[in-house]
Amino acid sequence: MTTEKIKNYKQEVGLCKLLPATILDDLDYKEVIQLAAQYAVSVDGQNMILNTEISTQYDEINYWLNRADQLRLLLKQSTIQLLGFESIIADVKLLGIENYILDIEAMLRIKSLLQNIRNIREILKAPLQHGYHILQDELLKFHDLNFILDRLYKIIDREGKIHDHASPALLSIRQQLKSKQNEIYKTFKKHVTQYRQSGYLAEGEESIRNGRLVLRVLSEYRRQIKGIIHDESESGKTVFLEPQELVELNNDIFDLESEERKEIQKILSDLCKLMHPYAEELGMDYVNLVNWDCWLAKVKFSMSIDGLKPELSQEYQMSIKDGKHPLLFLKLKELNRKLVPFSLYLNEKNRILILSGPNAGGKSVILKSLGLLQLMVQSGFLVPVAKGSVFNLFKVICADIGDHQSMDDALSTYSAKLANMRDFEAHASRDSLVLIDEFGSGTEPHMGGAIAESLLFALNKKHVFGVINTHYTNLKTFAHKHSGLVNGAMIFDEKNLSPTYQLQVGRPGSSYAFEIAEKNNLPAHIIAYAKQRVGNQTVSFEQLLAKLDQESSVLQKEIAEYNTKKIGLDKLIKSYQDMQRQLDVKKLKLRLEEKQSSIQHAALKLKELDRYSKELRKEQDEIKLRDKVEKEKAEYKKNTEEFYQLNQEIQIHEQNKKDTPIVIGDAVKLILNGMIGKVVAIDNDKLTVITEHMTFKLKLKEIIKLKSVIDIQKAQAITTNTIRTNEPFNATLDMRGMKIQEAQLSLESFIDKALLANVNAVNILHGKGSGILKETVARTLRGQNYVKKLFHPSSDQGGDGITIVELR
Repeated sequence: MTTEKIKNYKQEVGLCKLLPATILDDLDYKEVIQLAAQYAVSVDGQNMILNTEISTQYDEINYWLNRADQLRLLLKQSTIQLLGFESIIADVKLLGIENYILDIEAMLRIKSLLQNIRNIREILKAPLQHGYHILQDELLKFHDLNFILDRLYKIIDREGKIHDHASPALLSIRQQLKSKQNEIYKTFKKHVTQYRQSGYLAEGEESIRNGRLVLRVLSEYRRQIKGIIHDESESGKTVFLEPQELVELNNDIFDLESEERKEIQKILSDLCKLMHPYAEELGMDYVNLVNWDCWLAKVKFSMSIDGLKPELSQEYQMSIKDGKHPLLFLKLKELNRKLVPFSLYLNEKNRILILSGPNAGGKSVILKSLGLLQLMVQSGFLVPVAKGSVFNLFKVICADIGDHQSMDDALSTYSAKLANMRDFEAHASRDSLVLIDEFGSGTEPHMGGAIAESLLFALNKKHVFGVINTHYTNLKTFAHKHSGLVNGAMIFDEKNLSPTYQLQVGRPGSSYAFEIAEKNNLPAHIIAYAKQRVGNQTVSFEQLLAKLDQESSVLQKEIAEYNTKKIGLDKLIKSYQDMQRQLDVKKLKLRLEEKQSSIQHAALKLKELDRYSKELRKEQDEIKLRDKVEKEKAEYKKNTEEFYQLNQEIQIHEQNKKDTPIVIGDAVKLILNGMIGKVVAIDNDKLTVITEHMTFKLKLKEIIKLKSVIDIQKAQAITTNTIRTNEPFNATLDMRGMKIQEAQLSLESFIDKALLANVNAVNILHGKGSGILKETVARTLRGQNYVKKLFHPSSDQGGDGITIVELR
């Protein structure tokens, strides 16, 4: 496949077209990925980052960014530090050959791979790791090969050597080796002592030759000692002799070492037979781990530049808030200085920013920052922008920055720029981002400005997005007159004659050429002559722009102060409204609780009347009974209606805070009897609610929506209290071993039953322990109008482990 066909193929499968060939260097992207690659622990991980592709596919890029953001959040609360690992691609190819035996180095590479996978699994399986669905899905791509890792741990020790206990035979051999080595050492020491006393040995330490312990024997006594001579000194006065007894022992060691090598080969062979069926899975896991290495490295680099996940737009708009150039951010961070961020908004109405202002004012930094951030987003990096920033995706990114003069092609700077402009115009569309620095420069200003204006007209006609830096007045005027373009200026501190590096969109900027010349002590007569040459109209225009700069700067400060005060006032107003609303709701809920108590009391009375009806009938007092029943029913009806009205008021207050309509599937509580149910059908204002044993047709005002699990649990506790009043009451509650929430719910339920049972005092058994349950009891009951007194009994009756509650 030719190079051109490869380029076309890449374009078809969703890769961004980049112009010119030097764009990645021009926009500092290569330096960024080189820094990111340093965070990878594997060579292949580093190479993957260095060859990162710049995509144009929305779904793909969105997935990359979501995955990166989940990794960022995970790294903020957990440590994921991959251990260095090497490629096993060649190893698994050999492992795929039946009966092939890998060496110990290959085993160590596989062990590192599997250990890293286990570490990632353990972090993502921790109880606190919820909401990382993308990472969990990526984790599922690894195969479960823990049994291989466990086997490797049993065979290979921490120093990367075969463990003594890898097999019983190996343990026996190594024990024999150790014994023989000790025997050799003792025998050698014995010979040294013996022959030194005999005067056979030369002065100096004993030595090793050919891996054997040898004696330094004087040449004249060489025949007095039986053994093998391994070496001789240069003078010939000393020979290095291994005693015969040591020769035999060393031969035994040689045999044992041979047996050791054979046993190790057998162990490795058995291990390879275990791994052979999983050679392909190991290879796939290696590729997946390299991916993780790449992702982690990119995210760790992104975190070093305060990178966040931006939003992606498919509607041709960009909104960069507090954007920063990553490399400049890192450089100033080392110097303990802050970088001035920029904010930029481009859309269909204002697609191209014509940026002007003084030299060294930050125009090129804005342009390069935008291009670099765009490349990073489309290659899956989190970028240094504020939350809420939005990036469009481009199929073509063009940038003309710096001097592209070519000695080889005999191209001047201007010719090189024109070649770029030709290519940019040929590939321009609404899916293109065009970045041009010093537009129109490099030739005679009048002609260069005209050509630049013509190219700008063509680019605007093709609806490209972009930022173009210029000093040319005709381009600023063109941007003011044509839709799709907007002027922008780098704010300049006219008082101190220094740049602020702040971008302001909506008006052109002044070059401040004469002011900067004065600051740099250019002679006054030269500046005066220059002003005369350019004419009063040009000078007046520049002065007008400078004045606008100054007035705009003052206005921006006043607006910022106003906005700060307004935000503070809005917060105070909202805080007051929230407090008032909470107070109103609290009052209504207190009245609601009182009314509910009245209803429950009336219901109990009705039950009592029903129970006594037969006796009253026997006494022929039915008229008295009927009057009493009607009276109680009327009171019950009145309380119920008032209860409904109070509940509706509370619901109105709650909905003022947040509109939460009831939908099918919601959990609700029946106001009248406290039962818990689920909404299964809705017909206008009527709902069908299923409880544990019954189905009800109810109106909206007859139910309360439960917003949380705690609401449901509390409601269920109330329901239990209501329907089980006939059970015998036990005046002691044992809370020991309960969690705080469970204890609080149990306590509330218990006190309700105690009040219904009309008892005077109850015992709360909470134990001493850390005192948390004791404090929960005190906090819950203290100040309640139905509680007369809280106290602890004497120590012989439980002391601080029991709270006695006297009820009114």
